[in-house]
Amino acid sequence: MTIKSENFYLVLLTASVISSFFFCIGFFPYSNVKKLKSELSNNELEKLNLPKINRSILMLIDALRLDLISDRNNFPFVHEVLNKGDGCMLQMKVNLPTVTKPRITAMTSGTVPSFLDVAKNFAKNKIKIDTFLHQMNARNQKIVFAGDDTWLMFPFFTRHYANRDSLFVNDFYEGDLNITRSLAYELKQNDWKLLILHYLGLDHIGHVFNPFHELIQPKLQEMDQVIKTIVEKLSEWNSKSKEKSILILTSDHGMRNAGGHSGSSIAETHIPLLILGHNCTSNDKEFYNQIDLATTFSIMNGLQIPESSIGAVIPELLFNMEPIKQLNVVKIINERLLKMIEHDKSEEFVLKHKKASSYFEIYTKDTKNKNAFETSFKLFMESSKEISEILAQQSLDVNLFYVLLGLFMNIFIAITIILPSDLFKVKDLKIDYKKFIPVIAVLIALKFLIFNEIFNQTNDLKSFIVVIIMGILLRLVGDIFILKLDRYKLHLFDNDILYLLLIGHIFFTISVASSSFIEEEHQIWYYLCNAMFILLTFYEFRGRKSLESFMNVIAQCIPVLLIHIFIRRMNQTGDKWINVPDIGDWLHKNENEDWLNLLIVVSIFLSLSWLAVKHVHGIVLLPFVILAHVALYLHHTRSLVTERIDISNTTLFWISIALIISITVIQRLQQKMQNSNFFLIFVLISMLLHQPQNIGLCFCIGITSMLINHAVHRMIKNTHEKIIAKIFMHWWIGKMFYFYQGNSNSLSTIDTNAGFVGQSHVHLPIIFIFSTINTFNGQIMSIILLVISLIEDSKRLMLDSKTVTLLLTKWISFLTIIPSTSFLVIITLLRHHLFIWSVFSPKLLYDFCTNFLVLIAMLIVKFMIKY
Repeated sequence: MTIKSENFYLVLLTASVISSFFFCIGFFPYSNVKKLKSELSNNELEKLNLPKINRSILMLIDALRLDLISDRNNFPFVHEVLNKGDGCMLQMKVNLPTVTKPRITAMTSGTVPSFLDVAKNFAKNKIKIDTFLHQMNARNQKIVFAGDDTWLMFPFFTRHYANRDSLFVNDFYEGDLNITRSLAYELKQNDWKLLILHYLGLDHIGHVFNPFHELIQPKLQEMDQVIKTIVEKLSEWNSKSKEKSILILTSDHGMRNAGGHSGSSIAETHIPLLILGHNCTSNDKEFYNQIDLATTFSIMNGLQIPESSIGAVIPELLFNMEPIKQLNVVKIINERLLKMIEHDKSEEFVLKHKKASSYFEIYTKDTKNKNAFETSFKLFMESSKEISEILAQQSLDVNLFYVLLGLFMNIFIAITIILPSDLFKVKDLKIDYKKFIPVIAVLIALKFLIFNEIFNQTNDLKSFIVVIIMGILLRLVGDIFILKLDRYKLHLFDNDILYLLLIGHIFFTISVASSSFIEEEHQIWYYLCNAMFILLTFYEFRGRKSLESFMNVIAQCIPVLLIHIFIRRMNQTGDKWINVPDIGDWLHKNENEDWLNLLIVVSIFLSLSWLAVKHVHGIVLLPFVILAHVALYLHHTRSLVTERIDISNTTLFWISIALIISITVIQRLQQKMQNSNFFLIFVLISMLLHQPQNIGLCFCIGITSMLINHAVHRMIKNTHEKIIAKIFMHWWIGKMFYFYQGNSNSLSTIDTNAGFVGQSHVHLPIIFIFSTINTFNGQIMSIILLVISLIEDSKRLMLDSKTVTLLLTKWISFLTIIPSTSFLVIITLLRHHLFIWSVFSPKLLYDFCTNFLVLIAMLIVKFMIKY
């Protein structure tokens, strides 16, 4: 088998993506908690004779922020109950990622789920770790559930009323009303011990709008009425029973100021915890961890603590317990956590436990000694909380073997790409499969002799498969490196502009070492691209002598620059300025709806004009392109009203797309057309998925590409260097438009609403495709526009397709692999950094997805050129 030299960079890009995949598998931690049978065995529970809760209702209002419940206007009845002393309000903080499934797992099991569980949030696989629900089921205590179907990962509900489409973010009311109807029925039943209610309407409004939208307060007042119904029923039950029933009101996570969640802002990680129906003490100074709820709920209900729980106890919820019993509970919890912590880290806590135990003994002999009680209680609690936090960090193990294996391979690939050589004289690579055997054998031997010991590895099948794949990649990359080294050539460019572009990209590569630069990466691309635009404009003015030519340049460049000034302020992004009001926020206010309508009309008109002139091949297609734009106008203007489900207009849009595809296929079969109209269709779909204020971005990136292409042809004479300059500049504007859209390096800025456009039910493949197209739209469009420009150049300049493909794959590989490899080095060194899960990890996910999409794009380009 022979790999042609023109495909070397495609091989290197593929190898980099595979290596990065193994790096991610190793880097994103898997929960590794020491299982420990509860110190509170059934017999000991009976001996302690703890007062138990009769029945519990666990009510989750998805994405309920702490400040939302603090506002009396949102929850008038809740505040009335709190003022009467019939309940208490506490505060909780949640771990990352702030998405539903891992948060439910945390609150029921007391463990810290993996960060990568954000990717599993859509999955419905059964949960395997021990939870207080498992403990209740083991005791034949019946559990009923209504709401978010994520809870169906627990297989033992007596009855459930799961929402059919919990992920459907356009449902603000129907799902919640179904839960409330189920609640009315279940409050009349007496066979359950725990009733779980998970309301989603607030979360959905947040995804589509933001926590300050006019729909938020009515939704919260609706929840307040539900709480009133429950509390009134609890009062009726409690008046007839000695064992009290309670309502636990909390959330799985919060909501960022711009709407949505999955980030690390205080608004997303700080949530309320209320106990209603029983008198307890509120605490607005302490923040308890969400994992503490599993331990505390188990104690309240006389259950064994879940085996892997690392949570402490929430003392305010030990109501109705005598002081000596409260002290017994916190002592047992502290002893349990001490057994779970590593021995070399336990000395300080052992001493604190002994000191607390001595005060405990004093109090057992003299129960009137309040000082002994308070000191012992405080020491046990402090020790438990500190140990819990340490265990939370320890429970997330990084697999260094996979991490270093992926890192080494990416560094080797990066060195191979950087190595300067004469591209067109490098020999083809002849592959002898026998050459792979020694490399694989050496790696397997190293695994047995060294790696297993150093990295605490086992000889499982998965690790051997990884070693074999990495051995093959190592041999391939090594052979390519040797062939490139044989044609070493130091000289890079003749034009200084290319060196400026290279320096700019090196600056970005270095910037990934800073968490602040990652959070505010948009500022780097805004700066680099603005500098590039100024340089291009300067070259356009240069050499113009007549007033007419001078005015032509002004007419071409200045409007484009003014458009960029405007769209840069459309959507604030990053970390520091994301909450600052922007043009998009202003346009979505009710009083400014006419201005938003005007912007939609102008954007659609400009888009239609641009596509009709540049990308509509065949006059017969024009009416259907116009029809698609009409459907887009109807869709985006209708989406301004409360009801976001818009089937009729999106159906009209998809009919237009189907007709465009049909006509294109027919004309190609009749050999009347060579173009596939792929870009035209992609632009139309992108405009459908965009937020209303962003639909003009497609036109803007199109005219920016035209400006770049025109300027490059004037600035650079060398044909190869023209292609390289275009590659650099299109890559930059793709990054810039990614941030123009309102995206950032935080997972919370992903516009999940785009995945549900035109759908009345959840279809996961469609959601994934639509969300990907929308999120990475700027980068995908810039690559397509670049390829279109290079195809036009190759036809006009009679360039060999091999030459164009080689230059494209080489420099695209350089632009993706070098910064991502630099980042892999940084994130490995900083894996214990304070912001590793909130800043660096989301950036790693985005980089991997970008590189994967680039690989797919390059494979498509290669396929199109070949066939």
